[in-house]
Amino acid sequence: MNLELIVRVLRASWKNAAGLALTVHGTMAALKSMRLRRRGRIIQIGSALAYRGIPLQAAYCGAKHAIRGFTDSVRTELLNEESDIRISIVELPAVNTPQFDWARVHISHQPRPMGRPVQPEAIADAVFRAAAGSWREYWIGVPTLLTIVGNAVLPGLLDRYLARKGIQGQQTGVSVSPGRRDNLNAPVTGLHRTRGSFSLEAETRAPMVVGEVARVGLLAAGAVFFMAVGAGLARLTRSRF
Repeated sequence: MNLELIVRVLRASWKNAAGLALTVHGTMAALKSMRLRRRGRIIQIGSALAYRGIPLQAAYCGAKHAIRGFTDSVRTELLNEESDIRISIVELPAVNTPQFDWARVHISHQPRPMGRPVQPEAIADAVFRAAAGSWREYWIGVPTLLTIVGNAVLPGLLDRYLARKGIQGQQTGVSVSPGRRDNLNAPVTGLHRTRGSFSLEAETRAPMVVGEVARVGLLAAGAVFFMAVGAGLARLTRSRF
């Protein structure tokens, strides 16, 4: 690994580490106020990539994994205190924000979200609904559900799929221009907006499921499936004899 590549990795890692630091210090600031009132509700913004790393986004995925671990730790501490402060995390799919327009890139073509993104307004609505709930984790969008479950059940298969599809799937057909500006070292104020460049293909709605309920439902479905397979094999065995 040459020096230039090391510097690039460190810069990208610093940018995502700064986002993690904002989450941590923002949470601590909120807790300082909430503890005085002995109640409160904290909603962390996570990602499906907190469960599943993908190519080209090692720093981002690492930061999201860290946010999930931090949130789990704080939650257990609050439970130990028998506090009425609740902390939840909302795991997002790809969202049509300007991050793909202003992020520092080292690829040949303009970046894009993996799969079909969701409009930010749909995410805002889901977060608002999560704030009125009391569950520990919410998953937004079908891709988030499939990513988390798929990584839990068949992580090796997902490794191979992402190795084949993940890099090209995050690039458009448009080459990166030599003078492309990014916000790694300074803001790109002309791109300060809510939506990114993929509104024509973005979903305007996204289902939200409770993480705990989804896990129990999948376990129940799996149990029913294997019971049905076992019953079928038993009938087949009896018919042979």
